[in-house]
Parts: sequence; C-alpha cells; structure tokens
Amino acid sequence: MPELRYHHIGIPTSVPRPDEEYSEKYKTYTSGYFQSPYGIEWMRFEPDCPFPELVKTVPHVAFIVDNLKATITDKEVLVGPVSPAGGVTTATIVHNGAPVEFIQFDRPESGIWPHSAKKEAMLELKYHHFGIPTDTPRPEDEYLAEYKTYASGYIQNPYGVEWMRFEPSFSLPELVKTVPHVAFVVDNLKKAIAGKVLLGEPDSPSKGVTVAMIVDNGAPVEFLQFDGPGFEVWPRNAKFRPE
Repeated sequence: MPELRYHHIGIPTSVPRPDEEYSEKYKTYTSGYFQSPYGIEWMRFEPDCPFPELVKTVPHVAFIVDNLKATITDKEVLVGPVSPAGGVTTATIVHNGAPVEFIQFDRPESGIWPHSAKKEAMLELKYHHFGIPTDTPRPEDEYLAEYKTYASGYIQNPYGVEWMRFEPSFSLPELVKTVPHVAFVVDNLKKAIAGKVLLGEPDSPSKGVTVAMIVDNGAPVEFLQFDGPGFEVWPRNAKFRPE
C-alpha cells in the first residue's frame, strides 16, 4: 500500500491528558499528535460532540490525499467534508467497521499548524497496517496459533485496518491487547528501535520477516523488516505486489 500517505491514528479515550487542545467547534479534546513522531493522537469527546458514535468509540487511521472528493466517491461517508482550519479539508468514511479519515492540504501543513513542521519527516513512514483490539469474533477471523491471536480484515480492505482478538494465554503485554497500534515497514529494524521502549524482544513470526514493538505516547507501535518482498513472506501481503 505505498500509495497511502499516513498521517495519524486517533484513539478515543475518556481520560483527560495534560497536553490536550480543545476544539470548541467539535467539542473535542485532542492530544499527542504534535508530540509523537508516529502520529499517535488521543481524542476525548464532550457529550454534545457532533461526531457519529462510531468516531467517538472506535479508533481511526488517517491518510493524506490529493483529491478528497475523488477519494470518498462511492464511499460511506460518516463526517464531512469539513474544514477544521484554512487550507485543509477532511472527510471520514467507514470501512471494515472502522472510521478512516482522509485529509487534503491546499498548502503545507506546517503553514496551517506551525507546530507540526516535524510532520514532513513522517511522510517517509511506510505504513503497513492499523491493529484494533476487539473481543468480538468476526466471520473472516484468521487464527495465528504461535501468537494465540485471531486477526481479520487486513486482506479484505485497502486501508490496512485489522481487527485483533487475543486468547487469554497471549504472551505480549496488556497494552498490546487493549490499545490499538500502528505498524510500519522499515529497512533497518535495529535502527528503528534504537533507544526506544521495547514491548518484548524482536521476533521472527515467519521466515524473511522480523518484527518489534515499542511504546510511544502510551500506544504500541510495530515495525516490520522484510528480507524480501512482503508478498513472498506472507501471501496475505499480496497488496504489496508491485504493478
């Protein structure tokens, strides 16, 4: 999915955070986006927030697009298009049971939100998927025996939204089982995790791929290093196949 230009993930919360910014228009508190190099944003909503319940209760992933109108054509639109600030327009659709947001900038983001200049570097992040914990079985669940995990949705949608259900014997930290994570493909896993807070040691779930998870701004972030094309390591990664 190299055409997806990752921007952020939004995680609903009911817990106030020290660095919250308030939007009077949308009755929403947001925090973390400008501080996180991986775009981890926490969102807290007032009771009279105008957003649909799905946006207020289910995490979302957001991408930058060049043509918002074309992107959302024939999609189930939840919010928008709206303009939260001059020079930017957004819309949110629902796909695979989760909100997916699209953002169109008419000028550089750093000129719209000055304290987001560091986001230019984030354009280099190679987005892979967005994992959302759930307790609800889904028809397309795929069981990953080694990790005592059921995963679904990644193959079925173009935005990498993956639902994850864990058995009680799942061995990774509780944070992974309760907080959504975003995953990126990296060329050098060792460099990507250097100096970071690790959630377990690097692991090789399949020949040709090594993964590791860190914690950033209270959420898990996963890195995957492929020794060859992703679709050769996991056939389920066929969406990586070049045209």
